[in-house]
Amino acid sequence: MAGRHTPTRTRVLLFSALAALAPGSGLAEGPPQPVRLPLVPAPATVLDVVLGEPAALTGQVTSAQGVARAESRVLLHDSFGRSVAATSNADGAFGFQGVTPGVYCLQQGDTVQACRVWTPETAPPNALSSVLIVPTGDAVLGQYSPPHTNRFLRGAKKVLAHPLAVAGIVGTAVAIPVAIHNANQDDDPSTP
Repeated sequence: MAGRHTPTRTRVLLFSALAALAPGSGLAEGPPQPVRLPLVPAPATVLDVVLGEPAALTGQVTSAQGVARAESRVLLHDSFGRSVAATSNADGAFGFQGVTPGVYCLQQGDTVQACRVWTPETAPPNALSSVLIVPTGDAVLGQYSPPHTNRFLRGAKKVLAHPLAVAGIVGTAVAIPVAIHNANQDDDPSTP
């Protein structure tokens, strides 16, 4: 299937594009270097973040309701596949020291945030001073139902979406009123 991107190929393309936009990417300095990527999901957005002192990338982990998440393990992945870990404190804050400008991914559980990291002198005006991570597993959209109910509903949707099931439902919806009408006619003695 030519032209179809696998998740790994998509991540390679994403990091290659981000690396080209990174400060000091050095693309004109020599041949491109191979990019080894961590096996993490591709992030939806890229944040510009300015380093604090001394070369620190900081952030906070909170729930969807804004409650700080203590003891959350946060991974910092660079574009070469190297990773370091930090653990959030009681306020949900975490930090990485000695970070150089470039493109990174922050990962907490299944949540991944891509960042272009800048020095204070080169950062764009809209660059953030820290990163807020809200794990996606915390968000509950719609009404909650137990997992066995969700499995049943998914199966029921598949069955009810089948053309034969739809034809059977329509046929039943027509046949029942006709049968009731005919039964009422049979019970009425005034009908010949």
